[in-house]
Amino acid sequence: MAKILYVNPEETGIWNDYFQDILSRAARPETEVVVKHLPLGEQLMSQVSIARTGSTYPPYIPLSQGEMIRLLMQAEADGFAAAIIGCSADPGLDMAKRTVSIPVTAPLEAGLYLAAMLRQRVAVLIPAGFAQAHTLYQDLAHAYGMERRIAWTGYVDVDYPPDEELQALMNEAPDQARQVILECHRQSLEREVLRLAQQAIREHGAGAIYCGCTFWTGMLDPLAEALGVPVLDPGIGPLRVAEILADTITRPSTRPR
Repeated sequence: MAKILYVNPEETGIWNDYFQDILSRAARPETEVVVKHLPLGEQLMSQVSIARTGSTYPPYIPLSQGEMIRLLMQAEADGFAAAIIGCSADPGLDMAKRTVSIPVTAPLEAGLYLAAMLRQRVAVLIPAGFAQAHTLYQDLAHAYGMERRIAWTGYVDVDYPPDEELQALMNEAPDQARQVILECHRQSLEREVLRLAQQAIREHGAGAIYCGCTFWTGMLDPLAEALGVPVLDPGIGPLRVAEILADTITRPSTRPR
């Protein structure tokens, strides 16, 4: 059985069981998914809370690269076949690939390569709130050799509660906070994401949609049915890629010698 590590680059473990359940059900029978988060410590967590930064993009990523790399190095030593960095901005992916020898992928990289294999240009839909997202995603696509694959980038207004209220809920009732966040993302699919995706197909020539937040993982089948084009899942997509990469590297060749 191939073990695949899913690194959830956030400071608490409240999402671990959620992603563990979704990805384990999506994985092949011979794949074991293990989900871990970044234990950053209380001091750093208090400096980078959602209420302080006003951004849903993990702002502590530059401060947590060492911890992420440590987890990946330990996974390699423990015999994991591949790893996924579970954030749609692919934080630390380039350094991870340079540091460990096991395959490492992330949502945007996997989504763009899958779109290329489908011979489609893809619209990237990102939750609003991270002002540099468009530039970041374009830079990443360029690094992957996929900048011409992006047809359009759109921002989704996810109707979160006020930042201080959400942060208080995260501190006092994390399970409830998780459900609130997921419901906000689920509702956005029925309205804003659908509208933007239709616009991308109609006006920008998109033949596939990439939903750029892992909180949409496992929710996208109704959207794909409504649109009639491939919708690339930010959690299940990289899992499929990681499984293929693990097979490619760990299974002996069946070609005749």
